[in-house]
Amino acid sequence: MSSADLISQELKPAIELTERCWPPEVKPPLHSSAEASAVLAEFADAQFQALDAYLRSPEFAARRRLL
Repeated sequence: MSSADLISQELKPAIELTERCWPPEVKPPLHSSAEASAVLAEFADAQFQALDAYLRSPEFAARRRLL
């Protein structure tokens, strides 16, 4: 999974979900919205880095050879 895939499949839907949680007539405070986006971005980045590290690991290579 590339970083673009991670953003489009995980981060973007999460941001859209947080935006839908607010009633249309009430706009969330900008700092809360920005902070939520930053936290989601950090989480997505950490998940991507962990996945990338695993995909490059000898353990994954060994399992892949067994398939």
